[in-house]
Amino acid sequence: MNKDKDKVKVNIEFSRYNPKEKIVPCPPERLAVRDALDIYARASINLYGAIAISDLVMIFNQRNADKTSEKEIFDLLLPLVTPATNYCFYKNYLVNSRVKPDFDWVEKLLAEQFDKPRYLPKGEAFLKFAKDGYRDNKEVGHWHKLYNYVSDQWQDNIDFINFFQALEDFSLTPFDSVTFKKIIKKNNIVFTNARQLDELLTLLSEAKNNSRLWVNKGFTPNELSQKIAKHGHDLPEFSFETPFEPQPDELCPCASGKKYRSCCLKVDLAGTSRLSASECELFYQTWYGLLAFVNSKKKVIKEKIEIVYPNPVKFDRLLEVRRALWAEPSLIEEYIDSEAPELTTEKMDLLQSWYWSNKPNIFIVMEYRPEHAVFFSVEKEGQFSLYGVKGLERSVAKELLLDLPQIIEAVILPFKDKIVHDGFIKLWRVKFSQEMKAPFLQLFNQTKGEEVKATLD
Repeated sequence: MNKDKDKVKVNIEFSRYNPKEKIVPCPPERLAVRDALDIYARASINLYGAIAISDLVMIFNQRNADKTSEKEIFDLLLPLVTPATNYCFYKNYLVNSRVKPDFDWVEKLLAEQFDKPRYLPKGEAFLKFAKDGYRDNKEVGHWHKLYNYVSDQWQDNIDFINFFQALEDFSLTPFDSVTFKKIIKKNNIVFTNARQLDELLTLLSEAKNNSRLWVNKGFTPNELSQKIAKHGHDLPEFSFETPFEPQPDELCPCASGKKYRSCCLKVDLAGTSRLSASECELFYQTWYGLLAFVNSKKKVIKEKIEIVYPNPVKFDRLLEVRRALWAEPSLIEEYIDSEAPELTTEKMDLLQSWYWSNKPNIFIVMEYRPEHAVFFSVEKEGQFSLYGVKGLERSVAKELLLDLPQIIEAVILPFKDKIVHDGFIKLWRVKFSQEMKAPFLQLFNQTKGEEVKATLD
């Protein structure tokens, strides 16, 4: 019965973003553009899993004489949305429609992709990804090695091809020993010695580290690591690049001594330490609307800031506008008074609370709890406060993935009956020895009886 209800829910959600009643005939003079867009759409969802329609417009227009727009992409591609096309619309995105029947995975993918650079091969190399299952030369060699090893070691096993295909699917997700063992058992794979297992895992690791992953916006893990290492000195001082996440069975990087799955991952998955999807949408629509207004008034950057999330404007450029805002918070009231069409009553109430209760400060992140992260703040000499701060699309625990305590600079804001940060956290990157931690922990322990503020009244 529940399966039937879930199926109905999925169909309703699919129809909401891909409404048949909005299908219109393609103008004859735009047939060639539609066919070209179809190829670009297939390549994009195969390489990235999901792509903002605005990004698809930018990629297409940079490479074609006949330009398009977000509205035209919807009008031209909606009639092509079938199981055979492998894509469909979701909010302001084009997404791979063969992953799962619902759209929950899209939100998780977008959170993982947040602020990562995009792999964008030149010319025809990009369009080759329109073919399902296509791998470029960087990937093929490593997977051929793994296939040859599997076929050589288990050639008498009739399930070795299924085993290899299962390893391919397994490589798309974080390593999980439990799942790996299930794959071994299901395909009747028997290891004759420990060396055989070690060789298989080595080849699988090499193949995965050289595979183009959706969570990396098409970059392989090796490419992304090299890119960050090479350009690390050029990254903005406020950096929310997604940290390299540990495997579930590894020790949690917060140094609790627990496994990641039982610590910070559990905190994030509970969902109570971050905003809900609808709350995130409200936050970012309000926040980007405010930054767009500030930029129009102060001309901080040349790019136009659109009220969409994820935002196509680069992180470090948005940071410049954010600095201008907090240097002159009265701009919030000017935005409210502007009566901009996007300002609903709910957004204006939120902006008003930001104007009166924004709190920029140096904080010490002392503890991750299921409901929030605890920020310690020295207000005046001998006075301190504890704030329970929720993450936006991810918990603070998952965003930092660092040993505590950590010294940060941030602006915390009210969000209805909660406290959040504004999306920009500056890590001081101070590595504490046990001796250096002691005074912080002693001071924090003295506050155990103090109330952790959950609102900024």
